Amino acid sequence: MRSPDGSADIYLILAGLAVAARHGFEMDNALEFAAKTYVDVNIFHDEHKEKIKALAHLPSSCWESAQVLKQQKDIYLKYGVFTESMIDGFVKNLMSFNDKTLRADIKNDEELMKIVNNYFHCG
Repeated sequence: MRSPDGSADIYLILAGLAVAARHGFEMDNALEFAAKTYVDVNIFHDEHKEKIKALAHLPSSCWESAQVLKQQKDIYLKYGVFTESMIDGFVKNLMSFNDKTLRADIKNDEELMKIVNNYFHCG
């Protein structure tokens, strides 16, 4: 879980975490998945480079988050905790930031600070 900032809706966060936990308990290969993704070392040390390569990476933009949410939509709809219109609304909102190439677009610290100063006010 990525830690949300102060602008996040706590009720939706808790609902999403509950859905994710239930999904984990219901997975056919839950123990294998847990063993594969368990991290008990500092992945930023050189001797553990192979571990970090084996892990899936979290989305690095709102646009990428929207794509993952679309791929996992059925999980959130399964028991009616979230509605299709809610998920579609989240996807639309995330994509509206139009940040698909944000990391490549930031060429220097000055550009990065403009983004931080513009958007980092909720934390």
